[in-house]
Amino acid sequence: MKNTYYILLILFTVSMIWSCGEDVDVRKPIESSSAKPMNVSEFSYTSLAGAVKLSYTLPEDPNVAQVVVEYTLGTGKPRTVSASVYVDHIILDGFNDEDVHDIVVYTISKSNVKSDEAITSVKAGKSAIYKVSESLEFSDQFGGFNVDIVNVDTAVITLFIMDKNEFDEFEVNNFMSFATSFPKYTRRVRGLDTLEYTYRYFVMDKWENSTDTVEVTVNPIYETIMPTSGYASYRLPGDAPMVTNGAAVEYAWDNVVDNWPSACFTSQELGGKGPHMVTIDIGDTLRLSRFWYRPYPEFWWDASNIQFFYLTTMREFEFYGSISPNPNGQLDSTWVLMGEFEVIKPSGSPYGADTPEDIAVGRAGLDYEFDATFPKVRYVRIRCLRNWVDGTAMNINECRFYGDPRKN
Repeated sequence: MKNTYYILLILFTVSMIWSCGEDVDVRKPIESSSAKPMNVSEFSYTSLAGAVKLSYTLPEDPNVAQVVVEYTLGTGKPRTVSASVYVDHIILDGFNDEDVHDIVVYTISKSNVKSDEAITSVKAGKSAIYKVSESLEFSDQFGGFNVDIVNVDTAVITLFIMDKNEFDEFEVNNFMSFATSFPKYTRRVRGLDTLEYTYRYFVMDKWENSTDTVEVTVNPIYETIMPTSGYASYRLPGDAPMVTNGAAVEYAWDNVVDNWPSACFTSQELGGKGPHMVTIDIGDTLRLSRFWYRPYPEFWWDASNIQFFYLTTMREFEFYGSISPNPNGQLDSTWVLMGEFEVIKPSGSPYGADTPEDIAVGRAGLDYEFDATFPKVRYVRIRCLRNWVDGTAMNINECRFYGDPRKN
């Protein structure tokens, strides 16, 4: 019986090998006609940003399978794009100038036969890389600078920022450089001394078209982190009570993360439905530059289910500063509203489904900046307007304050 089984198995294997060895041409044309297909005609075009929408009239030829256009980019690289016969236009992209370009148009039949070529001319609109380059703004900030861009075409662009290396030669700084397709974007560079820095930059698209290199100078404003040894809870009337199982405002700067009860947690039940507030004494008078906030990670003990943008993590909040707050706890003229902020979930994924990107951002913490024109403060008040379950309770796993405490 066993011998019979092995014989059958060998015969089956051999038959499979024979069948696999047969010539099976799955890439043959759908049809086998040597007839040359008709070409498209009656060309017109619309100029787009670094591109052209080429429209045409399709031939009454059932043998045509696709329309093909060949042209040369400003970089000298040839480019070929194609479209099916179910549309009467094609997008030609990758241009980096507004010059007139000749393009070659032809069709391909279902038998893979090429039609006669037609040559026509097109002219693209202003490329996104030049629009972005013209929109760029470098602004001096505490401890660094911001780069703001406007990308009205939402094109995929890369801003390359160059600084000098040890040989006094400009080279691309990968930390400062970035790619984006957002209509508006701000790149924040921090950790710089209060010196004058000279950079160069250029913008490139995915076809390696690039703008001219531009030089810019920035002068970062002095910034330092305030030592947590000076932080203290400064409870005022109107501040929200903590949950009753161990949380405290002071835990927001104890340097302990991913642990319970080491966090500031206000109680929705005890604090009511209105906005929840906590008040903190930073320990010195300073011009605040930014507030760093790390949410509490629910389910931190389960690496497969960590949730930062969850439950009482703040989603919308206000930040107030004061040098001498009214002891009655009122948000009166002794307080300055320094910012209204929204906590953005990077991935935009559904509630309760933090992605690896969300978790990485939550772990790193979130920065919220203040205008350098605000007055000096010593006391801050954080007022949660909405959390991730549409309540008003808040959590702060850790927080830090940055600014300029110098007396001048």
